[in-house]
Amino acid sequence: MAAGIGDHDESPVRIGSTVSCVTCFDEKIQGEVICYDHTSKLLAIKTVYANNKGKCDVTLVNLSFVKSVDILKGPQHPQKDPKELPALNLAKLKKREEENSKERKLRLEKGIPEEGAKLYTTINKTLKSSWQDKSIFVENVHVLIDPPYKVENCRIAGSKDNSNMQNVEYIKKLVRKFYQDQENGA
Repeated sequence: MAAGIGDHDESPVRIGSTVSCVTCFDEKIQGEVICYDHTSKLLAIKTVYANNKGKCDVTLVNLSFVKSVDILKGPQHPQKDPKELPALNLAKLKKREEENSKERKLRLEKGIPEEGAKLYTTINKTLKSSWQDKSIFVENVHVLIDPPYKVENCRIAGSKDNSNMQNVEYIKKLVRKFYQDQENGA
C-alpha cells in the first residue's frame, strides 16, 4: 500500500487534488480525486481527455494494490459538501467492474500482452470491439488487428476481397495514433 495514504482517519489526498498512482501492475493512473472511501481504501480518480470534450473516465483504485501515490497539485476549489455530490449508479458500476474483471481474466488466459490490451481499450472507447482468440475484432467496421498489434497487422475480417480497404485504412490510422501517443507519453 502507498505510504501515508489511508493510514489515518483522514486521508492526505483531498477531493479535487490531482494525483498520479502506480498500481502493483505498473499501470499509471493520473487525474483528479473525486472521492475517497476510508473503509474500503478506494480512491475514485476522474481522467478528462483533451480530444474527447465533455467526457471522462472514472477509475476506482484500491490503495491496497498501489505502489505509490504522488500528489501533483492540491484542490483548486473549496471542498464541496458531500450532500451536493451526485449519486453514483452502483448497479452500473458493479456491472462495469464485472465486465472488466472478466475481460482481464480472459486476456490473461489467452496470454495477450499489455500493449495489445491497451490498444483494445483505446479502440473500444469509440468503436465496439471484442477479442477473437488473440486478435482484436473491431465490430463496426469488420476489421481484425492480429498480434503483435501493429499497423501492418490490420486486415479485413473473414474475407479476402479489398472492398472494405477504407475501413482497414481508418483502423490503421487509429493504431498509428495509438503508438504515437504511447511514444509521447500520453
